[in-house]
Amino acid sequence: MIQSIALLAAFLLPPAFAKEPAKYQHENYDSILPLPSKVLHQFSPATWIENIAVRENGDLVLTQLYPSAAVLMVSRPTSLNAKVDSFELSPYVRPYVDGLLGIAEISPNVFVVVGSKFSSPGVQVNGTAETWAINFGRMYRGSPLVKRIAKHPRMAFPNGLASLPHVKDAVLIADSALGLVWRLYVRSGKTEVAVKVPQMAVLPGSPLQIGVNGIKVIDGHLYWSNSYQGKLYRLQIDTYGNPRPGALPELMHNEPGRFIDDFTHDERGLWGTTNSNNTAFYVASNGQSVTIAGAQDSLAVARDTACAFGRTQRDKKYLYVVTANIQDPGHEKGGKIVVIDTGAIKGPTSY
Repeated sequence: MIQSIALLAAFLLPPAFAKEPAKYQHENYDSILPLPSKVLHQFSPATWIENIAVRENGDLVLTQLYPSAAVLMVSRPTSLNAKVDSFELSPYVRPYVDGLLGIAEISPNVFVVVGSKFSSPGVQVNGTAETWAINFGRMYRGSPLVKRIAKHPRMAFPNGLASLPHVKDAVLIADSALGLVWRLYVRSGKTEVAVKVPQMAVLPGSPLQIGVNGIKVIDGHLYWSNSYQGKLYRLQIDTYGNPRPGALPELMHNEPGRFIDDFTHDERGLWGTTNSNNTAFYVASNGQSVTIAGAQDSLAVARDTACAFGRTQRDKKYLYVVTANIQDPGHEKGGKIVVIDTGAIKGPTSY
């Protein structure tokens, strides 16, 4: 089923955002924080958006964790006639998968997604992971071509996905509960452990079994967040995602008490989401961290789960942030897409 919803396109700064307190400020940034932002789209109260990728033409591709397994596409997000199309995967994946998590582009217009069954929203059933290929380059009656890759009974809690820049037949999948990263061969569906280091493990006493969460491959390194540790690490890897001989994890950012969910990067540094901490942040290559949107008591980017930069000349400095839904009794709110204009931050040119 496809639902098209018209979106506002003018980039406005809502008055409520202008009053958000700016935390982790630095003298170079305190005059510009929080950064300008707007809600691009508000979903229904039950909707939990888990992750985001961006097509080469600029369209946004989202994974839906709840209430059903779906891929959503935002066409022309910076234009006056932008729209949201929802492609329900339930006819293909039911009863095997309830919701989708990570997403990665393996070739132009072709994405790999991973899903799982859930006993309740956000609580996965071990051993139910499956992966699917979504091809937006081959549309049939307005929907992308969907192909099942494989079922993965050895996975416990699949989460973030990352493509390997020089390998089209493999992706990396974070397993939050097992504290490791799998390598999935897309054609065969086979999996094997690519990386397992102590820095990926679940922090003892964590409310949920979430260690390694978001993952990205950047300049020959695997970057990952360990959510309840509040840390970002990196490890030098080879073309297929294996650790280089002698390589050891490097701590790139440390902020105890902050839940670091998924993240992205550009030439200025790392940009991340904090889910229950309700903030989005920036980490420069010198380790400086600033909150660019939200606050613990704010709804601006509340329950933010993932983020990605635009890929066109018009929006390459726009950070698209997606969120889960808020389920507090009397304050139910659906997931949303928030656009943050990061152009005012002139960070270092390398990480």
